[in-house]
Amino acid sequence: MSDNNSTSEPHSPYKTFVQLAVKSFFYTILWIPVYGVRCFIVKFVGKYLKSYGKILDHCDSTVEEDYTELPPKNSLVFTIVVEGDLTASQLKPLFTRNVLEARISSKDKTKSEDELRYPEFKQYQIDFAGFQFWRNDPTFNIDHHITEQTYRNNSSLRKIHQEMINKLFAKKRSPWEIVVYRNYENANKTLLVYRVHHTHGDTISQLKVLVESLGEKELQLPNVQYKEKNPLEKFFYYALMPFYFVFVQVRNDYVESGTQDSPWRFKLEQETLLNISISQKLSMADIKLVAKKNGVTTSAVIMSVIAGAVGKSDVRLKLRGIPCQYVLPKADHPPRLANHSYSGVMVLPSHVHSPSERLHKCNDIFLRLKSSDLHKYDKVVVFQSGTWFNPLRLKFLRNTTFPLIITNIASDREGFKIGSYPVSEFTMTCAPLFGACGVIITAFSYKDSIEFTITAKEGILTESQNEKLAKLMEKELHSLIKS
Repeated sequence: MSDNNSTSEPHSPYKTFVQLAVKSFFYTILWIPVYGVRCFIVKFVGKYLKSYGKILDHCDSTVEEDYTELPPKNSLVFTIVVEGDLTASQLKPLFTRNVLEARISSKDKTKSEDELRYPEFKQYQIDFAGFQFWRNDPTFNIDHHITEQTYRNNSSLRKIHQEMINKLFAKKRSPWEIVVYRNYENANKTLLVYRVHHTHGDTISQLKVLVESLGEKELQLPNVQYKEKNPLEKFFYYALMPFYFVFVQVRNDYVESGTQDSPWRFKLEQETLLNISISQKLSMADIKLVAKKNGVTTSAVIMSVIAGAVGKSDVRLKLRGIPCQYVLPKADHPPRLANHSYSGVMVLPSHVHSPSERLHKCNDIFLRLKSSDLHKYDKVVVFQSGTWFNPLRLKFLRNTTFPLIITNIASDREGFKIGSYPVSEFTMTCAPLFGACGVIITAFSYKDSIEFTITAKEGILTESQNEKLAKLMEKELHSLIKS
């Protein structure tokens, strides 16, 4: 762990009271009139500003604030290794036809023509009346977004991810790009690096872009089962959610992690660049075998691997669990770009030493998360308060989110092609939001293998500590297999 965490102090009662009061005030009093203003602005823009697209959904107005100016960037980075020599000049018309010009049935039943499936790829984000919208870019040029660079022999995949995830996006330009590296590793391979801002949609949205649209293949994902609420339950959920957010999440945040036992809580001076580590490819067959023998889910095995490695990474994390959010993809993901996820709040059992006990505890936690829609990301009312809320969030609410986020993303199970070029390797990393968690751990599977990627703020984990954590995850899975 980083040395500047070793002297971390508990939050003062005064500061805690102020932050709780501000959260309570904004989340339980002002969201109703602000949401009414938001609805009016949306109607006005839709009727009179034809160059504007949709308003940014859910928490995107908050996510957008670090879009161009503040480090780090809330980006998703995918690296795709294809077999053969794929050039940028070949990729551009393919991407234009399959992605930029892809069409889908209009939501507006009065329109007979299909709409663009992904209009955001030709739009940038703009602030109007305190709310963020997508706006058509009249100067859009695909040459600004798909480029070709020379592969350097000393550029590992980890270094490429780290360089791209810290890179700024250009202003007034759609926040995405693809960099083509030919002769990858001096072989007849091509490396595609796809970087996109999280406001463009979640990981499943990007998989649909890459696999279904660009790869022209139906995305094969595991079936996701959730216990949906009935209309009455949904009404009370939304009505009480601001209160629940304050008095449950904040309580967990301060009681569980507001002490020196939580070294991953960061300070403003630790808002620096991000570093990344990527584990070796591990066998999904091994994970499924452990799950079958122990009567648990594969997601519980993955969670247990993360918990065990996190607990061994620092002596203080062995003393108690670390609060975190577990992001889960929702079923019935829309065909357009969207952030369509659940985010469950839990305490990662990094303090449980017995592999078997930790595995079954993780299974219980996952089943509880899977059957709830706590912190639903899709159109959550507390994040609809507009960009004018961001300065207050930065001043009063900084560092009050959980220090760790973990997620398990299963990509295509069968493999896919880009054009006629088979994709042999597929890796993803994700960056945290400015002023939010310090570490994101992602389990990303493709075909029959899985990798753990860790993105950490340098003030939380150094590069060597980050790499050590990735190796601990490899060891943790091997110990589960042996036990």
